Amino acid sequence: MTERELMIECIPEITEMALEIKKMTPEQYQQFKKEHLTEVERSYPLALGFMKKIYQIIDWSLFGESEENLNLARKSAIRAV
Repeated sequence: MTERELMIECIPEITEMALEIKKMTPEQYQQFKKEHLTEVERSYPLALGFMKKIYQIIDWSLFGESEENLNLARKSAIRAV
């Protein structure tokens, strides 16, 4: 199975995950994401890249941008003040 096929197969779970994340505050989401990625890295490091891609999809779906772009925008806004 390719990564793409696995991603397609996981769409229902990714959607369910995104719906639960949508209920979180940004701080809760960041904490959840950090803890989850740390646990994945510890327990199954080969899946870490795949999980990071899932979070990129969720970030884009919920926020319209990647987390990296959102963080850059926040830093720019803080510097402008």
